[in-house]
Amino acid sequence: MNNRFEKTVRAKMGGYKGDLTSTQLSKLTSLRIRRTSQKDLEDLRFTPSLINLVVICEGDIDLSPLAELFLLDTLKIRNANLENFFPIQHLDNLRTLDVSDSQIADLSHISLLKKLKTLRLKNCDLDDLSPLNNLGMLSDLNLNDNNIDDLNPISGLDQLKSLDIDGNEVSNLDPLSSISEVTWIHASRNNIQDLGPLTTLKFLGSLDVGRNQVTNIDALSKITTLNWLGLAFNNIRDISPINSLPNLRYLDIEGDSFNQQSTRIHLPNLAAKGIDIFQ
Repeated sequence: MNNRFEKTVRAKMGGYKGDLTSTQLSKLTSLRIRRTSQKDLEDLRFTPSLINLVVICEGDIDLSPLAELFLLDTLKIRNANLENFFPIQHLDNLRTLDVSDSQIADLSHISLLKKLKTLRLKNCDLDDLSPLNNLGMLSDLNLNDNNIDDLNPISGLDQLKSLDIDGNEVSNLDPLSSISEVTWIHASRNNIQDLGPLTTLKFLGSLDVGRNQVTNIDALSKITTLNWLGLAFNNIRDISPINSLPNLRYLDIEGDSFNQQSTRIHLPNLAAKGIDIFQ
């Protein structure tokens, strides 16, 4: 066991200074390793009962040493250069995978992790979501700050409840029309104009399409489940379609320039309903 890994383990055990036994190590269920090296990962063989593992990296790592952490439920990796996810394909208990702020040479093997429920790939320089199309158990997907312009590969993820695609290059929301269970979509900082495809989403409660190219929000009048709506910094002139949303409680319209009728009549009406308006 290398010195840095040993210090991490001892700190986790409250600063324990005695000899470390295999029995003690096997009782560890969570670990956070900073400035992780490949040697640190190789020493994970001493902690086979980990359920929650956080790895803060400083470059290239190979996930092979994780292959026998069969109890692992949550794996979070930061600032890593990863070749692929092939070594962890048999971790059948893995439900949450977060590899945000990392570079992934080959995403294809992520399709083998079919029992994932939460996947976070924020700021991973991704442009192709094809490997995600078989992850049918996903309920929470974060794809913030990538280079994605095509959502078709995730159109069949019908268990999704939460989708975050902020900071991409998406213009077409048609693929989302079939994700009928989704309740939360954040899609700010894209190239979206048409909100029509979202009218089929009968459980959508939170929607953020700020900083896009939206001019017409008529479609939103049909999404009566909305309670949180972000429309900041678009080109919207007419806010009247929002008046028909019975459950709306928060509205962000910062940076939008509405026509006189919206300013004098519709916005005061919305405020009178108790809606919290940020502008």
